[in-house]
Amino acid sequence: MDIPIDSILVSPYDSRRRYTKTSIERMSESLLHAGQLVPVKVRPSRSSPGKFELIYGYRRFMAAKALGWKTISADVVDVDDESVVELSLIENFEREDLSDYEKALIFQRMNKEFGKTYEQIGKILGISKQHISNCIRMVELFDEQTLSDHPELVEALYHLTEHHARILAHVSDIDTRIDLTLLVAKNNLTVRNLLDISHRLRSWFKEDKPQMKQRKVDRFPNEEPSDKFEIAQIIKRQHTLAQYGNFDSAIKMGLYDNEFYYYSFSPLRIRLEKEAAFSNIRKIWINFRRNYISEIRDIKIDVLGRVAIVTLTLQLHPKDIRSHDIRYRGTVVLLKKSSRWRIYHEHWSAYDEKDTRILEALQY
Repeated sequence: MDIPIDSILVSPYDSRRRYTKTSIERMSESLLHAGQLVPVKVRPSRSSPGKFELIYGYRRFMAAKALGWKTISADVVDVDDESVVELSLIENFEREDLSDYEKALIFQRMNKEFGKTYEQIGKILGISKQHISNCIRMVELFDEQTLSDHPELVEALYHLTEHHARILAHVSDIDTRIDLTLLVAKNNLTVRNLLDISHRLRSWFKEDKPQMKQRKVDRFPNEEPSDKFEIAQIIKRQHTLAQYGNFDSAIKMGLYDNEFYYYSFSPLRIRLEKEAAFSNIRKIWINFRRNYISEIRDIKIDVLGRVAIVTLTLQLHPKDIRSHDIRYRGTVVLLKKSSRWRIYHEHWSAYDEKDTRILEALQY
């Protein structure tokens, strides 16, 4: 039957969480040239008499509104909330562009709100309860407060698979987990890329590394023999420039102008971007230069396509002979932009708890 478009309300139980403008435009073109081939499905609204609640067919509904249609073909069914969730999920589940994170959110809702076990959800959709469990792990990677503090994480999760999540779940340090999640999403890193990074950085994690088999790879497809030499020179040259007080030149070696970000030590774990990150690091360099002579040790470089991970130790020798040496472990992430390697992110931690307090004092 045809019903007025303005009588349809969007359902809060829609399993799709994001619709791109492009997908709506494509649907509009399809409706314009071929007409509406499949009706949307609605139910009578519980809260607004005379209105209908959309169960599925959101893109068709939005495309019809964009075209200025007054009515739309719809199947009207009278079902409860649980059935709405199931119908919406089944209709969308077969779509290839439904992300694992969207699946995870609806799986969790069916489990928490409607008491469905993983096995029962699996029977409805014809998938294993293990797959459901793995997907729900994505929702458990970050709590609500972390997602609120880092809204970019929500968008990043839509780009990950449940296989990525299985690896990230073993990274106990929350800042490192945030960094890796954003890195995977922004650079389309494969599961193998992420697994390799997690193994190479396992000494930085507080818990055991993921228990998954890793295929031995001597070189990633985009790695060139000259990459490691170039990266080593960038790290050493930046250190030298900072040591001699040429901070502006040191800053220009990274993506500080538009993409660089950094987590401060104090206030604890505040994410700083662009100019704020530049200002914070500049303060640290000035104070280190004033009070210490620094030396790079144990540098290790791993190239993973367009991403490089550098781990190193920074030994600080105090100019005041009454003070003791300080050692910091550093992780530096570089991206290859227009055939050039640029510093994208840095993360530092002290070997000694007392040294962390020293760095905090240097910053503020």
